[in-house]
Amino acid sequence: MKSCIKLSRRNVLVALFAAAVWAPGFLAEAGGAYAKPVTPVKAKSLIDNGAVDLTLDVRTPAEFNGSTGHLKGAKLIPVQQLADRLDEIAQFKDKTILVYCHSGVRSMRAGKILAASGFKVVLDLSGGIVGWIGKGYETEK
Repeated sequence: MKSCIKLSRRNVLVALFAAAVWAPGFLAEAGGAYAKPVTPVKAKSLIDNGAVDLTLDVRTPAEFNGSTGHLKGAKLIPVQQLADRLDEIAQFKDKTILVYCHSGVRSMRAGKILAASGFKVVLDLSGGIVGWIGKGYETEK
């Protein structure tokens, strides 16, 4: 009986791994819209090299102006307002956008909204500003 349980757990882990590896490709082929996750290290490198055209903060104004601050030059559009304010960033449809929030949940949602609205290159900061600060990177206040 024990070997069946181990085998079952193994099968679940294999299935989860396979889903993580193949899901992005499947979503792209199926027309699913999503943002590409990037680590704080990769995001910092892209920003430092001028490869990010718009840094979009989708938190609340209180968070944006709060103790954690925000990424330098970031534009604030809370995720709850994003769909109604896309015209403000329409000039970035064919440019690279880095989207972030506190920890990554809202930015994932925002990335889906942007990608589904025709924005071509949308990057989602994995771990949000918490991950950014965790790497020792600076923010503006």
